[in-house]
Amino acid sequence: MESADVVTALVALAVILLASRLLKNVPFWIILVLAAASYPVDVLLLPAWESVAGATSTWASQAFAVGTGLAFTACLVQAFRGFASLRKARAARLYHGRETDA
Repeated sequence: MESADVVTALVALAVILLASRLLKNVPFWIILVLAAASYPVDVLLLPAWESVAGATSTWASQAFAVGTGLAFTACLVQAFRGFASLRKARAARLYHGRETDA
C-alpha cells in the first residue's frame, strides 16, 4: 500500500462524509441517478489524479469514484435548492402588497 492510496482514500472519505450530510433529506433514487450521470466526470478525473499522486490501487480508485459521484450529486442538489429558493423569493416579491378579492 502506497501513501498515494492512503491519501486518495482519506480525501474520498472526507468527501463522502460531507456529501452524506448535504444529501441527508434527498431521495435515494435522485442520488443514484445523479451519481451515475457523473461517471464520465470520474473517468476523466481519475487518470489526472493518478498522474499527480502516482499509481493508485483498485480500492482507492473505487473510493475516488464514489466520492466524486457523491460530490457531484451534492453540488447539483444544492444548486437546485438555491435556484428554487431564488424563484420562490422572486415570486413572493412579485405578489407583495397585492390583495386578493374575496
